[in-house]
Amino acid sequence: MVMLVLQGSSSRASFKTLDDIIGLVQKAYLPSWFATLQEGRTPDWHASISQDQFAQVTDAFVDAMQHFVEQTPWVGPETKGHDAFCVGLPFVQKICVDEKKRVLVAIIGDLHADVATTAAFFKRLQRDDYLLDDGTINPQLPNGLDEFRIVCLGDYLDRGSDSVGTMTLLLHVATKNPGQVILLRGNHDNAWLVDYRPTGGSAQELVQRFGKKGFSAVRKQLRRIKNFFPSALYLGQRVSGQPTRYMVFCHGIIDFGFNAQPLLESKQDQAFCRYEIDHKAALRRAFKKKPPVAFPKALQNLSRAVKQNIIPQLFHECDLVPDGMDGLDADFVGEHHGRLFMGKHAVQLTMQLQSTKTATVSGAGRGHQHDGGARAQPMSQAIFGVTCNPAKGTCMPRNPGHVGVSKIWGDDSSRKNAVWDGCVCTFAAAPDINLGHLLRQDLALSGIDGDFAAYGLFNLKDWTLQAWRISLDEIAQLTGMRIKKYANLVHKQRMPASVIANRHAD
Repeated sequence: MVMLVLQGSSSRASFKTLDDIIGLVQKAYLPSWFATLQEGRTPDWHASISQDQFAQVTDAFVDAMQHFVEQTPWVGPETKGHDAFCVGLPFVQKICVDEKKRVLVAIIGDLHADVATTAAFFKRLQRDDYLLDDGTINPQLPNGLDEFRIVCLGDYLDRGSDSVGTMTLLLHVATKNPGQVILLRGNHDNAWLVDYRPTGGSAQELVQRFGKKGFSAVRKQLRRIKNFFPSALYLGQRVSGQPTRYMVFCHGIIDFGFNAQPLLESKQDQAFCRYEIDHKAALRRAFKKKPPVAFPKALQNLSRAVKQNIIPQLFHECDLVPDGMDGLDADFVGEHHGRLFMGKHAVQLTMQLQSTKTATVSGAGRGHQHDGGARAQPMSQAIFGVTCNPAKGTCMPRNPGHVGVSKIWGDDSSRKNAVWDGCVCTFAAAPDINLGHLLRQDLALSGIDGDFAAYGLFNLKDWTLQAWRISLDEIAQLTGMRIKKYANLVHKQRMPASVIANRHAD
């Protein structure tokens, strides 16, 4: 068992219900960071969450997680587990549930300080009887469910207008439900507040809120909580006489060099392990298997590239991250300038290498921003169900029922909401953030409504994923905070030149 000694107060947060937090957030809320910049307005931070209240929330989260990890085994030497939490080294979590249980998992993508969407997500779950008023998971779940879990896919900071309110809501619910609410690590969470630009990073917000001294103190709090964010979650359910089928949740990609086999073969239903990347060892495992036809030549090239210590451009559409990186800022279906990405063949091989005779990695759910304009980004088009023509500057619907979750590399027409083997599910980002405007602007110009939040409900027993939409009007009804429609902003406002210049930055 890992015994941790972490500095921090044992005080508990003063918030008793979700509405306590939402009430304070409402007083400072200004819709759209861009509108705020243009109009020269600043939120009334004095009426919102104080530095002491935020410190209480973060301390309570650390206390709850410290107790949880003390009760959860590690796969591998215990000293590595201790180091991972105390030093902030990347780690991975596994959850395996009993085959008789009916388990539903709510999944949401990049929130990026969009406090209105964060609040609406929890209020919707509360309205549908998954959460109680205080944010605790309902012990009497609807529809005969035995368990309910929440997975957030990372990137909670930067770009939006209220990172403190967003983090307070997330940490409050996670503290109420340790082990059942998983806050994964994103690339922005990993970097923590290095983004101090006039276009609206969380660092700028914290300096405005608390001053430079307060900013330093809050930054330390954020770095403490980040240590408890897994880089990936493997979630599976046992089936009699068959290998356990796992869905892996992450922010960026499933790294080719991570060996999940010891973790997945462990007998513990809940466990942690270090997220160590070793591409050379992965290559050795790959050559021992009989890979698909497309792989042998690519593997030989990869072997030479690894020895030369360069980033290989292989598997046709696939780049792989070098040793030492954890894939948080990498992508599927390469769509960004110079970004590392994995294509279909690489993902299939990675899942194959992570699987064993008793455990199969069958699918992935991930977040990460997709923007730069729908016309330029194939994943953005897939998420919103459109086909865009860059030459004509138009987008046309191709899947009217699509609601913000893309399932790539397959066809689910045979079974409604099915998640097939090798499927990758990508979730749209929250609507009130300062990068999402480009995608939604393209949609608005084509008369397509991209102004909504989306999340998924994954049924572990049936292996299905339903995508759910939350409209901007519903966000306003649930939270009292109204997000401006980008369809209106496109015609009435011009975005700052600095934002347009950095529109591809992630």
